[in-house]
Amino acid sequence: MERPWRRSPPPDRPARGLFSSSDHGVAAVSVVAAEASEAEILAKAALIAGPETGAALLADAMVPAVMTMDDGTTDCVGGWQEFER
Repeated sequence: MERPWRRSPPPDRPARGLFSSSDHGVAAVSVVAAEASEAEILAKAALIAGPETGAALLADAMVPAVMTMDDGTTDCVGGWQEFER
């Protein structure tokens, strides 16, 4: 049984997670939460869930977050704008 997380990426390509960002359109998610573990869990869940479901998950959790899409656009959730300069 091959485990995709144990494979090394080709030397000329960056490492990616189990899902490449092009699988669902989300390149990165940043979350602000009281605990780092909460922020990490929510960010990973939103990244895997994709744009619509991920944004809904973050809104339901009532945390400030930003989702960066593959095309470079961003979707701010829950007051993220307060953290931007």
